[in-house]
Amino acid sequence: MLLVYNILKKSSKLLINLILIVQIILLILIFLTAGYWFCNAAGINFLAFVQPLAAHITSFVHSFYHQQAQVGEQSFDGSILLFDILAFIVIIFLSKLKIEINKYQDDIDVKIRNTQLKLEQDFNKQLERETKSKLNKFNNYAILIKIELKNCKVNNAWGEVQNIDEAGRENQIFRSLNTCLNTFNNIKTAKTGNKYLILADKFNTFDKIMTIVVNELATLKLAQRKERWIMDATTAVATYRNSGNNEVKNVYNDLQTLIDLDLKGEAICLGNFSMRYEMSDNSEFIIEKKGHYDINDNDISVWKLIKKI
Repeated sequence: MLLVYNILKKSSKLLINLILIVQIILLILIFLTAGYWFCNAAGINFLAFVQPLAAHITSFVHSFYHQQAQVGEQSFDGSILLFDILAFIVIIFLSKLKIEINKYQDDIDVKIRNTQLKLEQDFNKQLERETKSKLNKFNNYAILIKIELKNCKVNNAWGEVQNIDEAGRENQIFRSLNTCLNTFNNIKTAKTGNKYLILADKFNTFDKIMTIVVNELATLKLAQRKERWIMDATTAVATYRNSGNNEVKNVYNDLQTLIDLDLKGEAICLGNFSMRYEMSDNSEFIIEKKGHYDINDNDISVWKLIKKI
């Protein structure tokens, strides 16, 4: 349909140009023939080169109208003047026709814009469907939590930090997280140093698990503070397609890259997780852009998750 509208638009432009040419030709004929007629009536030998043209016009007019005007003893053939009047009327008619064609052209422009908009909307919908179809395949997700502890208990006499097992305290924190997540049978957990990894399928469980993680980290942080320990937690989340070893390895590398940004107290992700999460219904987190960071010599957008109140 867009092709038809474009053809009609080009045809209307061509028609307007042809009308303009005809109008210019008629105006030139009116100027020359009227000037010749008045000069000839006044006995002035001017515009004599128009005589052959005037003769043809007179002959043409005589074919359907022949009338002479009598003024005193002289008679005048008004064929040329009649032709000029008719030509002037044709010019006016063509001007009116141009106005209507311009209106028609405006209507075509509107239809072209509407058609292009519809095609663009249809394309965007198709692209959105394809994107959603691809993103829906990323039904697994991973959460990596990095715990950092700092002992604030100081011996006032010697200014030395008391000898307390930091690794053991980290293990207690991870056991607490495990206990909270035991009710979910779709997850796997692993501990590496001061990092705690959660692998899960069924993306629709993300909100529940992430809410438990956020709440439990806040509770643990408060408990550690009461015991004069400072606890910082950095959380990174990502989505992946399946649970194959290569996929898990790749997603872990992405999570580790985010953790290395050292954005303490934040839950962060990359754009692909943000797009996947926006497809969720009744989401419990808001995703906002955290900023742009230099990751592997590339300017990468990083997003943060904020729990809705």
